[in-house]
Amino acid sequence: SLMNADDYRVDPLFASFDGSGYATVIIDSGADLDHPFYADRLVYSFDFSGSNDADASDPSVNLRLRVTDESGKLTTLSPVMGAFAHMVAFDQDLNGFAHLHPLENPLPPKRDDLQAGELTFNFLPPQEGSFRLWAQLKLQGSELETFVPFDLEIGI
Repeated sequence: SLMNADDYRVDPLFASFDGSGYATVIIDSGADLDHPFYADRLVYSFDFSGSNDADASDPSVNLRLRVTDESGKLTTLSPVMGAFAHMVAFDQDLNGFAHLHPLENPLPPKRDDLQAGELTFNFLPPQEGSFRLWAQLKLQGSELETFVPFDLEIGI
């Protein structure tokens, strides 16, 4: 079975849990999204990529967030708390140290403005190491906010 889910289901502690009514975020670049298990189940895809500036003296990383629907089309975002997205960063001890806004349209002039396309966040890690980041966004037409966690390793 996919991800040994059958082992999970036979555990008496989880016997009545079938996952109905819950959404799951898969953050795994190795997931085979063409696997039959995912057929008609993937609604949105969140893709994070990063690159360093060509200037070696600049330790910051540009993180790009790309949200697509099940057809692969870029998804439109609505403002959430005055920005098209927020990103927060925590160190290995779970101390929060950064709150980021996208470089493109960081503060929409109107509450009903929309953003289509990728968003870029400039992240300056305080040192090399592992970091947990969370993106907060609101998909167009949704009343709910979406939170997407991901891990980032710098210089490891």
